[in-house]
Amino acid sequence: MNKEEKEEKEEKEQKVGKQVEVNCMSMGKNGLHLSAHVLLPIVLITFGILMFGCTTGGSCNADSQCGSWQYCDNSTNTCALKTGYCMTDNECNDTLMACDPTHHVCAYKAGMCRLDSHCEDWQSCDNATNACVKKEGYCAADSDCDPLKEYCSTEKHICVSLPGLCKDDFECQPWELCNLEKGKCYPLEGKCNSNADCSQWENCTAKTHVCAVKTGFCNNDANCQSWQYCDITTRRCFAKSGYCDTDSGCEIWQYCGKAHTCTPRTGFCNNDAGCKSYESCDAVTHTCKLKSGHCLSDANCAPWQKCLNNACVKQTGMCGSNSDCAGSQQCDLDPSSATVYHCKNY
Repeated sequence: MNKEEKEEKEEKEQKVGKQVEVNCMSMGKNGLHLSAHVLLPIVLITFGILMFGCTTGGSCNADSQCGSWQYCDNSTNTCALKTGYCMTDNECNDTLMACDPTHHVCAYKAGMCRLDSHCEDWQSCDNATNACVKKEGYCAADSDCDPLKEYCSTEKHICVSLPGLCKDDFECQPWELCNLEKGKCYPLEGKCNSNADCSQWENCTAKTHVCAVKTGFCNNDANCQSWQYCDITTRRCFAKSGYCDTDSGCEIWQYCGKAHTCTPRTGFCNNDAGCKSYESCDAVTHTCKLKSGHCLSDANCAPWQKCLNNACVKQTGMCGSNSDCAGSQQCDLDPSSATVYHCKNY
C-alpha cells in the first residue's frame, strides 16, 4: 500500500469514527444519520440499549431509553436507578446480599439469610451465622444419610433407602414388598427383578417383571401345542398318546404327518379303511391283501374261475364243486383228467 492509499484509508476510518460517536443523548435528540456501511454496528448498539438500558449516568431523553430498572432523570438527562433496584453489589449496602444481574434487585446470597423465609422449605436460618441450615429430619447431601443404606433425595431433601433397600413396602417397586428384617425389597410371587428370581426354565421379563417360560420349556400344558402335554419333571413338551413330533415317534411303516399323527407310508395301512373295498389290512405286515374270493386278475382265482370286477366268478361250463353241476352230474376234480373242472355223468 503506497502513502496516498494509506492516507485515504485513515481519512475514511476517521469519518466512520465520527459517525459512530453516538451516545444516549444524541440518539434521543437527533436520531441517527448513518451511512449504510456502519449500519450494523449501530443497530447492535441500539439493541443493547433497548434491551439493557444505558449504564447509570448514561444520557437519555425518556424512560424508554433506559433499562426497566431505571428512569430518565430529566434534570440531568441521564438514566438513574429506580428505588429498590441496583447495578452493583455495593449498592445493596449489605454483606449478606448481592445485586441480581438479571432482575437488578438485591437478593440474599446463596445460603445466606436473616429469616427462615430466606431459605428453602427444608432449611431454617441460623441466626448466629446467618446461614441456611437443614432442618431436623432433612438432608443437604448424601453425607447426611447412612452411607450403607440411604442417599439424600435432591427433590425432597430427605434420606431415602438405596435402590433395593427399604424401611417399608412403599419404598419398594409396585411388584415388590419389603422384608423388614433384612431391610430389602423382594419380588412378589411370580414377579422378578432378574432371572435369579425365576425357576431355571424361566426368564425374567424386563418390562413386566414377570417370570416367563423359556422357549422350548413349559410350566403346564397351556405352554404346549394342542397335541402335546407338559412333562413336569423335564419341563418340556412331548407328544400326547396317538400323536407324534417326529417320524421316530411312529412305527417303522408310518411317518409323522402334518396333523402330528402317525400316517401309513405309501403301500402300507393302519386298518381296512386304508385299503380298497376288495382288500383287507394285514395286521402283521400292515399291507393291503386281497380278501378271499377277490382278485386283481384271473391269476388270483381258481382255474375254473375268472376275475370279474375284482371278484372271482365261475367260468361258463366249468365247476369247482358238485353244487355247480345239474342233476346227477358230478364235478371232475381230477387234475390229470382231460375234463377236469367240468361236470360229468358217472
